Amino acid sequence: MSKLQINTRVRRLAYYLDDFEKGNFKIPFFQRRYRWDKPEKRRALFDSIIKGFPIGSILLWKPDEEIDFNPENEDRKIGSYLLEDSNENASYILDGFQRLSTIVGSLLNPNTTNLIRDEEEWLNNFNLIYNFRNNEVEIGPKNYQNLDFYKVPLYQLADTKEFYNIQTKFAQYRNLMNENEIKDYISKFQEIAYQIQDYMLPTVDIIGGDYDTANQMFVRVNTQGEKVNEEEQLSAITSTEGFRLGAQMSNILDGLEKSRFLNKKKKEAFRLNIFRTIQSSFGPLYLDSKATDVKTLSEKPNFSEVVNQTLDNCVNTVDFFKEHLAVFDLKYIPANLHFIFLVQYYNIRGKLKNEDVEKIKLWFWQSSYTNCFTKYNPAKRKKAFDHFLDFCKGTEPNPFYWDLEVKLKVDKFPDKIDFGGVRKQALALFMVNYAINKENILTTVSIDSDEITGVSEHKLFRNENSIGNTVFIPVKKNALNEHAKKQTSLQFILSNEFRGMYSEFFITDEMRDLHTQKKNKELLKLREKLIQEKENEFITNVLNLELE
Repeated sequence: MSKLQINTRVRRLAYYLDDFEKGNFKIPFFQRRYRWDKPEKRRALFDSIIKGFPIGSILLWKPDEEIDFNPENEDRKIGSYLLEDSNENASYILDGFQRLSTIVGSLLNPNTTNLIRDEEEWLNNFNLIYNFRNNEVEIGPKNYQNLDFYKVPLYQLADTKEFYNIQTKFAQYRNLMNENEIKDYISKFQEIAYQIQDYMLPTVDIIGGDYDTANQMFVRVNTQGEKVNEEEQLSAITSTEGFRLGAQMSNILDGLEKSRFLNKKKKEAFRLNIFRTIQSSFGPLYLDSKATDVKTLSEKPNFSEVVNQTLDNCVNTVDFFKEHLAVFDLKYIPANLHFIFLVQYYNIRGKLKNEDVEKIKLWFWQSSYTNCFTKYNPAKRKKAFDHFLDFCKGTEPNPFYWDLEVKLKVDKFPDKIDFGGVRKQALALFMVNYAINKENILTTVSIDSDEITGVSEHKLFRNENSIGNTVFIPVKKNALNEHAKKQTSLQFILSNEFRGMYSEFFITDEMRDLHTQKKNKELLKLREKLIQEKENEFITNVLNLELE
């Protein structure tokens, strides 16, 4: 390992913005993604800058001359701005990426730079303003045309050329302020602008060393401050020119978001589940911490091969959920282990076997209604996982693990559906599947994804949250869904013109008669009773489970 040369320097923030636009920064492929998704951290950073508090230093690295990385495998974006070309002598950001991304993203003036900006990401993460009335940093609006005169985008405060524009802006509001107030606002603007423009940020420049040296430094410095999580550590250690764990996981999550299987709020939580799935793809369940820790996995000779296979099969698993269980949204999956287990089926079997479909569906429903993953302790969950793997290998005929020491009865019928527990999720999913297949939930081979693309939740009557008032309608199944979108309630399907119809939604003509008599409370109780009866038949006659 060559000897490292270390230099320090202190520069104004403006120089960092200028360096970025000139292509003097690079992001190493082992760098973790932008994690400051909560505005409090971004606001606190600029609050410290405005008050002149230290925010730490930026650690930059220039490798030995013979080290040459492929730029196609490196991120080109900082703070939602895309840098197309970087300088030959550019430095890699080892530490301070979160801070530097926030600074560049919030302070670079979009009206003067030629760099391309991701507008959605900018609005979500870097759209910050300074409120001169409250003297604090705030999240900016999506439309700046309606911005109050005393609120100024941070990028205008960082640009010395904006001073005249701000003076003009304040002067336009003479009808709202007197001359002294205008002078006070302009004085405040100058003060805050100078604080930002003249803020001195130290840099530690490290020159020399190879990829392994930089990787070790990255992990070492990031174990302090904001802790590097397991995924980021593993991604840093195992990154190569053609393989980047974190980036490949992000691609999968972006695809699932695009398909509407999950939304932005759920991505981070599901990201952890995908990581747990990867850990579990090397044999033991992730709960076996010694066998699935970062060091052990990073030393696996087939690590990248298994990860690539697992990520592909995450997509196959989502397809299974949609086509065979009508799970079009992540919130309908009762337990994370359902996903982790099912991915291993594809890892072992390669593709779905027709003779296994009904067995897997039975396993899913039985494990959901018994809530076994919660009732089993970690040791028994590992046994359940090993048992499922044996099924995948063909040495066990039944994928469901029954432990006679644990009482696996189905909990009582819930009082409402709010996705706040496994039992409630199971009921909601039963109602969805009944709407599609009625009594053939287990035996129906697959759901036509061209005909049904999702599920929407509706109410028969407004301002009523009972189970009897909840209706799940498959999207694109029929014209009812399109009609329902225009209504504030679904009570129109209770009219006599629809007699004999919509039994898949637990609607009967007896309920229509009650609706005609304006006995809607009795109607809802009757519908809830019907839902419970149909679910009980499914639980006892199809799943062969015992009710509480």
